[in-house]
Amino acid sequence: MPVLFLIDGLTADGDPPFGSLCPHLDGMAAHGDTGRVRLIQKGQVPEESMAWFSLFGRAGFFPKETDPPLGYLSALGLGLNPDPSRIWARLSFTHVYRKQDKLIFMSPNRTGQSPGECQILASGMKEDLAVMGWKLHLTNPDSLCILVSSDQPIQARTSMLDRLEGESLLDFIPRSSSGGKGLTNLLTNAQMLLKPHPVNLEREAEGRFPLNLAWFWGMSDGRNFPSKSPIKSARNICWTHDPVVMGLAVASNFGIGMLPVDAHGFDYLVENIVKQAKEGQVVVHIQSPATLARHGMNDERLARLKQIDQELIAPIANALQSSGNRLVVAGSYHLSERGLGLGDPTSWLSTSGPSLTKTRRVWNRRQFGQGRLIDASVFRKRWLA
Repeated sequence: MPVLFLIDGLTADGDPPFGSLCPHLDGMAAHGDTGRVRLIQKGQVPEESMAWFSLFGRAGFFPKETDPPLGYLSALGLGLNPDPSRIWARLSFTHVYRKQDKLIFMSPNRTGQSPGECQILASGMKEDLAVMGWKLHLTNPDSLCILVSSDQPIQARTSMLDRLEGESLLDFIPRSSSGGKGLTNLLTNAQMLLKPHPVNLEREAEGRFPLNLAWFWGMSDGRNFPSKSPIKSARNICWTHDPVVMGLAVASNFGIGMLPVDAHGFDYLVENIVKQAKEGQVVVHIQSPATLARHGMNDERLARLKQIDQELIAPIANALQSSGNRLVVAGSYHLSERGLGLGDPTSWLSTSGPSLTKTRRVWNRRQFGQGRLIDASVFRKRWLA
């Protein structure tokens, strides 16, 4: 079975030569098979896990006027057994600050928030949520993923909070959809509740940004999401810490390997991947390069890619060399210089056997991504069990 890596932000506009960042991947591209794949379709937001919808054969199953079912899939991935007829959404917190006459979003990853703080703040909103017809679902106490659901037919196109760094709040408040006005009122009431909350008073006393904005996103039901999986094997595993990808994996008969958000070393992951590859498909999702780029930390992103190449890809390639397993690595989406996901085709490589550990020689001309363009369905059928 192939071992498949999908890496957010593997490539970006303005990057140095790929071989200087990822020499092991570069060597595999020189000696194996490489090309480009279109995992993101026109009009889709890459950060909304769209590459994974394509990979698992689930793209195109939700109306364009609503969010992709990110809330529903998060609930599915976290084991809540969600009712697909209800509206599900993610509830997150962040800081907004005034710049001239605008309120500007700060990415939640920059606020230093803890799961405990967010769950306390969400619990304080429980009564207001109930008045508006929403039920609060607190998941794992160590998780930042908080969910709400409603049996009301609400339609509102929202934006993923992580993508709104530096944007104006006024430009992204939900409008003109069914239930949008009630949602706006709920956000306003939440701001008044959050300002004097003890959690925020303590944060301010410690010199930290108060979490003064509650944000709903990924709002949709699960009725248009097909229950029948196009993937048959039940001995597969997906390593990720993204609840949306977990939900897509569960719906596709994959087990879940919990990838810690703050993992810096990869020894535990290498050992598990090599062992699991003997029994079924292994898929690994790495988000950190894109997350770092989105926060303006491109030097850290480049350092992270070097670490992934040296401490994760290289030892797995060495272990798979004699096993007959194929290693496939692709970018889930390409980045702009500002760190935002683009819908451009991304690069992939596939190799096995001795080519897994060969290095590039001066006469090797093939570069990573230099090859044929394939669509997502071909990519999925070729390398996903």
